[in-house]
Amino acid sequence: IFAMNRKKAVEKSIEYIKRKFENNPHLFLSEEDVRGHLFCELLKRFNKLQKTKDNKETIPLHLNISFFGSKGHLSERPDVVILDVETVDLYTAQRGKNLSKGFEFEKAPFGIEIKLNRNGSKNRVLKELEADLIKSKNLLNRNKELKLYVVYLDKKALLEDEDIKQFQSTYIAKIIYATPNT
Repeated sequence: IFAMNRKKAVEKSIEYIKRKFENNPHLFLSEEDVRGHLFCELLKRFNKLQKTKDNKETIPLHLNISFFGSKGHLSERPDVVILDVETVDLYTAQRGKNLSKGFEFEKAPFGIEIKLNRNGSKNRVLKELEADLIKSKNLLNRNKELKLYVVYLDKKALLEDEDIKQFQSTYIAKIIYATPNT
């Protein structure tokens, strides 16, 4: 899938999960449910085996892949990541380089952070959203080409459009905020 098509595929998948949540928020009892539904939707679009840098095969879609943070440690992990598979090296560690992850990659064009508010206060929602946006900012500092999305599903519908606009004007990550229709 080419770059623009990949972006469209990611955004269509996120939009699909957003609509599912808006129409039936009870499908999602936990963040893991949201992550699982999104992963399944993305897997329809990112399921093709591709050759890695070291001629192995994997798919672009993965969960909780560690990125190097601002201090050079593996400290940042988006919930969902789409890698450029041709930049993945799965067996570098076997060639004498000791990698804590057992693999390395040069490019990950997309990362998605997921939050589900079941019964938290507005203050808690704002703090969680800001924490994810700060995490996103840290990821972008070391991974300039990364397109980040923060998907926040709020069963209590606590935030106003102005809250989201304020965060969106401050942070680069794209915020997708959804509340139940009922």
